[in-house]
Amino acid sequence: MPDIYTLLHANDGEIAIEVLAQLDAHRVRGIALTDTQGLVRGSAVENTGGQLRAPLGKGILSRMFDVFGNAIDREAPPTDVQWRTVHRAPPALERRSTKSEIFETGIKVIDVLVPIERGGTLRANIDETLTAAIITEQGGKEKHRERSQEYCSFPSQFA
Repeated sequence: MPDIYTLLHANDGEIAIEVLAQLDAHRVRGIALTDTQGLVRGSAVENTGGQLRAPLGKGILSRMFDVFGNAIDREAPPTDVQWRTVHRAPPALERRSTKSEIFETGIKVIDVLVPIERGGTLRANIDETLTAAIITEQGGKEKHRERSQEYCSFPSQFA
């Protein structure tokens, strides 16, 4: 029986599944990490014995990877990296910071327009920023409607 977080392969390694729960002595519940086309009840599944891992180190800076740590930016695979499981234990409380810090993504547009608080929630920051911008834009429209033909340029999904 595979442990929780174990990576399983089905259909000769084409389908990757991560174990989330052990239902009984013969069944597990997992999440598919790839397309499941061709997977049927009773398919043979191989236990890799390991967990999902990701590269770590200076070799990954400015690079793009898929969920398995494979380079998808048409560059050679990074060489000076260390591979670690994605399910590591959190740092001890003594090592965690209690002060508010900005997480620098290195993407100027995000760092300037939607700064992310370290340990904070990205979605909340984006929602607050867009809501404030829309309110500001709408207020500006009411005052200057006659003088200007400016309209809110935000996509309708955010309005």
